[in-house]
Amino acid sequence: MTSDEFIMVPVPKNRVQEVYKLLAGPPSDGPSAAPPPTDGDWTEELIVRAYKESPATMKRFLRHLANAAGKTFTSEELGTAVGYSSRQQAGMLGAFGNRVKQRYGQATWFFAADRDPETGTFVYRMDPRAAKIVKRSGE
Repeated sequence: MTSDEFIMVPVPKNRVQEVYKLLAGPPSDGPSAAPPPTDGDWTEELIVRAYKESPATMKRFLRHLANAAGKTFTSEELGTAVGYSSRQQAGMLGAFGNRVKQRYGQATWFFAADRDPETGTFVYRMDPRAAKIVKRSGE
């Protein structure tokens, strides 16, 4: 195929901007091109950036987790700490999840979010390494 030929590639509507962004960059030279970050690639710089680029409510959420590294919190406890209803908190976390994927190229958050099998609600916790980075970022 020459460079002036086109093909049609189906792309989910909500991912079209990502494709445009990819195509706007220089073409990769094959194996020498760096692969996109994957799960577990949360560097200190990326955590700092995610924290600093977050709105005030998300920063409160992250600081609350960081101030009690390793401790598990329910959605309700974090909603109270942030001052958000469960619906508002879900929207905040949804927006953060989109940023994590689209802006930072990650498949997971840098804190844990697990469904509690007894209640069916989510519980959250942050490991000490991420907590230390978040605390330093807020200074």
